[in-house]
Amino acid sequence: MRKTVFVSLLLGMSSALFADELSVETFTIAAGEEKKVSINLDNESAWSAVQFVLELPEGLSIKKKSNGDPNFVLTSRLKPTVYDEDEDADIEVRHTVNTNLMDGLYNVAVWSAQSLDIVGNSGAILTITVIASDQVSSGEQKCKLTGVKLIDHTGEIAYTQPDTECNCTIDINTTVTTLGYASFSWPRALDFSNSGLVAYIATDCNGKSIQLQEVTKVPANTGLILKGAEGTENTYQLQTTDDEGLDDVSSNQLTGTASEAYTVEGNNIYVLSNLDDGKPGFYLASYGIQVAQYKAYLAYSGDAPAREGLTFNESETPTGIGGYELFMMNDRQYERIYDLQGRSVKPHHKGIYVSGGKKIIVK
Repeated sequence: MRKTVFVSLLLGMSSALFADELSVETFTIAAGEEKKVSINLDNESAWSAVQFVLELPEGLSIKKKSNGDPNFVLTSRLKPTVYDEDEDADIEVRHTVNTNLMDGLYNVAVWSAQSLDIVGNSGAILTITVIASDQVSSGEQKCKLTGVKLIDHTGEIAYTQPDTECNCTIDINTTVTTLGYASFSWPRALDFSNSGLVAYIATDCNGKSIQLQEVTKVPANTGLILKGAEGTENTYQLQTTDDEGLDDVSSNQLTGTASEAYTVEGNNIYVLSNLDDGKPGFYLASYGIQVAQYKAYLAYSGDAPAREGLTFNESETPTGIGGYELFMMNDRQYERIYDLQGRSVKPHHKGIYVSGGKKIIVK
């Protein structure tokens, strides 16, 4: 069998004009997602080696092998079956791929020690697993292929491909529950003007109510309450934005968890949740409860104790949150009432209930 020394790939070679092209598959990926993507070669001529440099948009990376190198996986086009005279049998002969990451660029060289041609004339020769971090910019982006050379089995005839851009789309998604609300934060500035959502910050809390203010373009890491459609769980696509023309959120009392999840360490932390009667609201979180990443919470720091929970009261205050409904029992008013199973209830029947850590008997 023919053998070609790898160093020939790295030497300057003459260019020729061929209707051949190396490209990256067009793909869509969401922040936090992994996506398998192919690197394709359409070729009229026979090639046995390829080298190129791949640049991905900021926030995208390629999954690594156990040794830390970028994992470019050979397809069947680079694993041909050939007849081996010595073995008197068909054997699979693999091409070799070398990769490294330098200054954000993936440098790749593929060759065959036996100078075997790449099988076929179209389709994937390599696959990669692309990982999207939460630092990506949403919308249409470009992958770039530069320094592309296709080399034949002699190692002397090469086609130098012009620099090529390949399209990819990056989505940033959030889900709003059937009740139509969610807390949220993100490590990039966001523009909600075309999202289908209404975004709010919390500007005041007096221990009984929270005042909300609608915002449109918010800085990174802003704690938010999002309002979407009610009735079904819906996923919305969000748009990143630059740092110009952002709303003033200096009065916001919501703390975002965009950088990492937060573990409650005090008795003044409120989180968005649902009442047993199906209404959303902010409720006092127990010590040790974890607020998930990309959510938001409220830390109440007033002099007077805050109520156990603050529910939405849009009928009276469209942009505010009011306190619990008050119940009259045994000639006294109570805010938050539980049955003996710990469920929040409206006490319409005789029985034993709990409020403020004390038992209440309704006769």
